[in-house]
Amino acid sequence: MAVYRLTLALLDTNDDDELCTLLNADGLLTHDIVRLRASMGGLSIGSAAKTAHQAYLGSLCLVFPLIKTALGDSFDTAAATGLFPDLARAFSDGSLTAIKAFEGVTIDTLMGKSVEKAQRALGGVSARKAAADILERIVDPKDKAWFLSGREHGATWLSAYGGDFGHKLTDNQWSTLVRSRLNLVVVKDFDGTDTACPNCADSATARSEPSRRLQRNGTHALTCQQTGQDGARGQRTTRAQYMKQTLIKALKAVARKSDLGSDYLNDKKEPVVTDFYPAKPDVDVTAKNRADFAVFMKGATFLADAVLTHPNPASHPTSVKKSGAAAAAASRNKLTSYNNLFDIPVGRLVPFSYETGGFVDPDTLDFIRTFVKYGMAEGDETEPEWTPYNRAEYQKRCRSVCDTISIAIARSVANTLITGSVALSSRRLATAAPRP
Repeated sequence: MAVYRLTLALLDTNDDDELCTLLNADGLLTHDIVRLRASMGGLSIGSAAKTAHQAYLGSLCLVFPLIKTALGDSFDTAAATGLFPDLARAFSDGSLTAIKAFEGVTIDTLMGKSVEKAQRALGGVSARKAAADILERIVDPKDKAWFLSGREHGATWLSAYGGDFGHKLTDNQWSTLVRSRLNLVVVKDFDGTDTACPNCADSATARSEPSRRLQRNGTHALTCQQTGQDGARGQRTTRAQYMKQTLIKALKAVARKSDLGSDYLNDKKEPVVTDFYPAKPDVDVTAKNRADFAVFMKGATFLADAVLTHPNPASHPTSVKKSGAAAAAASRNKLTSYNNLFDIPVGRLVPFSYETGGFVDPDTLDFIRTFVKYGMAEGDETEPEWTPYNRAEYQKRCRSVCDTISIAIARSVANTLITGSVALSSRRLATAAPRP
């Protein structure tokens, strides 16, 4: 409880607030998200009570071989049951044997497993159950999609101290993102009622369109239809451009250098698709058909497009059940759009697809890993020699790219949430959107 109160205090939130108190469902939900593992959508601020059973199991794994040696032939399953009643109950109620790592394991053979594997398996099952319970308790579909978008690599910005280019989250950006992640109130003067956004539609229109209703966590600003350079639509363009430029910088930092010293990453100008791949017959294309940048690797040209999507259940229905559904859909749409116009070999068009919550499409991660390996290789090789040093360097470079892009997305999304927080105080935004 003390840790929960401290977290709320750091976020400048009163723990007596109706949405935070543990006396109601909203407060309990916020409390549980705080404790949930970050990779599952929480903050990873755990408690000893919640992890005690994992620590207990780990301790048993350490001492069990000594106990078996000491008891010798007199040790059997009955002896183990008497010595460890809690463990016996875990076997009898199926909570341990239901874990894949423990299938077919008996109480007297369990302790032959390593401590790390036993604790990790038990902790993973516990976290998945907690995450599923939280998802079930979140009522609004848009909030469900936002919660899922912050899983896995969507939590990178929480622990990253900064990218390799000096950019970090400000205190205001960090606290705003965390409040939104916990589904706390971000929009100023929002009282929880069904409220139309005054910036993207008049009240009559907004009442008939759920996508134009304000969210207390501020995420409506990410899909708001407000026009103008400093409006929500303009900020979507700014977010995409900022992510694109950061992505190029991050990839150039790990790109292979040729004998002439030039990078294997071309960002001098947006490449015209027909300069590399022909248009399909009877398709009228122009020089305006461009990718974001080109990557030269393994003797081939890869055209790349940066895509940043907000998970909206109205356009991505499965985003309320599955992390990354919006990013995957955006990637598929990008591939379909290009392939309908050009004869591009399979795998030569690479959408770098991310969600506003930070989730990264697995195909994007796979390409980044391949690109990093190629950047470390020499000559005709596509991967480096896997010495201990190169393995560590590979991990470092991958982390550099992922951290840098995650922070860039977090900064730009936070700026939009901060700007949109004044939606109720003015029909126009009170201030221009801050630069990422």
